[in-house]
Amino acid sequence: MPATLYRIRDIADQCLRPVENCLAAVSGIIMFVAMVLTTLDATLRYTIGHPIPYQFYFSSNYLMVGMVTLCLSWAFRNGGYIRVTLLTGSLPSAPRILLYRVGLLLSALYIFMLAWTSGEYTYAAFVKNSVIIEELNWPVVWQWLPVPIGCGVFFLRLSLLVLGSAEELEHDEVAEAEL
Repeated sequence: MPATLYRIRDIADQCLRPVENCLAAVSGIIMFVAMVLTTLDATLRYTIGHPIPYQFYFSSNYLMVGMVTLCLSWAFRNGGYIRVTLLTGSLPSAPRILLYRVGLLLSALYIFMLAWTSGEYTYAAFVKNSVIIEELNWPVVWQWLPVPIGCGVFFLRLSLLVLGSAEELEHDEVAEAEL
């Protein structure tokens, strides 16, 4: 790849990192809120017999969605994935790198489709002002909004890695061999 393209990729990476870090921090805050709500709900349920109404629904359909999807890209960038190297470990470097790039490209396309589809669903929920549980009027858009955001940023991370150097793609194998 030409040096100019590497430079553009590096600039894009430097711009993406703060976004990933911010989304990971939001994900951590969401996790803390979910933990506090769940603990408080269990405490109230077993001490005075009055749990927090709708807490389980809110935690599982709003908080968990944001907690999981917003930090996808950050976790991947920091090695939070499993790479099965049973077959690729025996390949020469060039075919192994090609296989990694193809796998990352296919993964990026799949994540892009998830981002796009969930974005369409989120937009439709926003336009229709869809709500869940009529007596509370919880907006569906807030339930779905983290999915296109998290998947969109993850798509960008995967795309940058596809364009990365061979050393970046094989970095994990070196670390794995040292363990």
